[in-house]
Formats: sequence, C-alpha cells, structure tokens
Amino acid sequence: MAAAYNLTSAGQSDGFFLKLNSNGTFSDAKRFGGLGNDYVSDITLGNTGELYLTGGFNGQVYFKTGVDSIVATSTGGYDAFMLKLNNLDSVVWAVTTGTSAGNDGAGDISLDNSNNIYTNYFFSDTVDCDPGPNVYKVAAGNYLVKYSQPVLPPSFYYRSRQSGNWNNLNSWETSPVEDFSTGVVGPAANLPNASNTFSVIVRSGHSITVTSNSTSHYVQIRTGGNLTINTGFNLNIIK
Repeated sequence: MAAAYNLTSAGQSDGFFLKLNSNGTFSDAKRFGGLGNDYVSDITLGNTGELYLTGGFNGQVYFKTGVDSIVATSTGGYDAFMLKLNNLDSVVWAVTTGTSAGNDGAGDISLDNSNNIYTNYFFSDTVDCDPGPNVYKVAAGNYLVKYSQPVLPPSFYYRSRQSGNWNNLNSWETSPVEDFSTGVVGPAANLPNASNTFSVIVRSGHSITVTSNSTSHYVQIRTGGNLTINTGFNLNIIK
C-alpha cells in the first residue's frame, strides 16, 4: 500500500488540487486557504504545462503552493480568484475580484491556442473586472471574461533588500521585471503602495515591520522571511 499524503485545512475548508500521472498514480497535491471557507471551481492546463485555477475565498487567504505566498483579503463575503501555477506547481500570480455587497465567485476556465484566458464570473454588485491599473466596471450578474497575458501588467516589482521598516526606502529595491534580472534600483525611489506595485516580496532571512497604516497590491512572503504588523496598524492588500 502506498504511503498516505495528508492535507490539513488552515481553517474551515481549503481549496486543493490533485495530480495523477498517465497511469492514474498519485503525483502531487497542494492546498491553499485561510481561516474561512475557500474552494476551487475549475482547473485547466496551459500550453506549456502551467495550471490555472478559479474559485472563491472568504476572509484572508494565503495562495501558497511553493516558495512564495500571495496574501489576499476578500472585500465582502466571498470574492472570486484566478490563480496561475508554473509547471513546478509554484504560484506565479493570483487575481482576486469582488464586491462589498455580497458573495462573488469564478467558475469555468479555459485557454485558447494563443494562451488567452476565458473564465466566467458571478458578481453581486458593480465591480471592476480589470486586475491592472485600468478600470472596467460591470453590474451585478454573470459574465464571461477574457484576459490576455500577462494578466497583471507590471508596474514595479518590490523586494526586501534588508530587514527593516515597511516605510523605510532602505528596506526595498525595485525592478521593472519579475526576476530582478535587470533595472534593479535600491534603495527604492518610492515606498510600495497599491498604485505603484505589481508585487512585494519579503525575502528569506529578512524581517519587515509595518508601523503605520499601509497599502499594497500583492505580498509574497518567502520561506524564512517574516512580515510583522504592529498592533493598531493595518496593511491593506487591495487590487
């Protein structure tokens, strides 16, 4: 008998996916979630082996399937999410969409030969469907939405360059590309916030402390990294 491979939810219910090889033998399983109820609606395979998942989440959720964590918080009841994983099952990006009026979610997902993404959403109120800096609002209802890639157009990528305060420029460096292979500026010229940031990475061995109310787009906490929010302050993760 094969050894057991157990997954334990972080809260009430978590989303997960299971991989089998061509013979139906277990290959891998990953879960993600927070203290609330989280679920997966659909999953599809990309043209180069990447995975795309859709579903919904309630409260704060950690999309952690590899080294990185992307932290998101629902704006109302349930929010919709779309998640991309590379062929090593590590998170690449997560898009969340929702309203404060009620419950929202994402259902079927598919890709065409040009790698465009198609998914259906259901919204309980008016919502911005564009995950980037532009705005595309729709009223409550069910929608088929098309995304071209990359889904999240980069602004600046931030990562910690040393331990320190979130609101200290010396704590951060930036790059226009995700792998920081070019254009690295450190210390950063501006502090990370929701309008100028594609993602924020707290690197392994670094501890970042939030000592005033701050905002950000997405936050990834590498294994061995630490993010502390001091009592009385908030770090709002918004789209």
